[in-house]
Amino acid sequence: MITLLLSLAPVALSGSPTLWRDIRSGMTYTEVQALYPAEKGKVHHRKTWIAIEGVAQVASCRPEAQVYFDKAGRVRSVRLASKQRGFPATTCVDDVEAGLLAKYGEPIARNVGDDTFVWRNAEILVRYKRYWGADDSWRVIYETPSKSDL
Repeated sequence: MITLLLSLAPVALSGSPTLWRDIRSGMTYTEVQALYPAEKGKVHHRKTWIAIEGVAQVASCRPEAQVYFDKAGRVRSVRLASKQRGFPATTCVDDVEAGLLAKYGEPIARNVGDDTFVWRNAEILVRYKRYWGADDSWRVIYETPSKSDL
């Protein structure tokens, strides 16, 4: 179960860094659209982002990937986000945290107060955030670091 989340983790390739699966930083909206054509209930094309549902099995959860584009229409980040399923709602937050810690080790920054973790992997910045409360959700963001992140 944790292995599947880790298999989605970024892998550095020559040229622009791969953020997630086959999506590289700087790809155009049209290039991503060609890789993930619209499919009812699975892939949704929006004006500034593309949502890909059920991207991987993480324990009993199937998160959604969201590909975000900058004003020039190029990939700026990929976010994996929990999607609640069933009753009681399960988001597999503990499995995601364990998988990220196993893959990347200790984060370079950690804010225990708001459950935020940051890792740097080659040319990729990985940010994890847990949201406490009734929905107990999470998100992981893969992006190229800005100058302020260096």
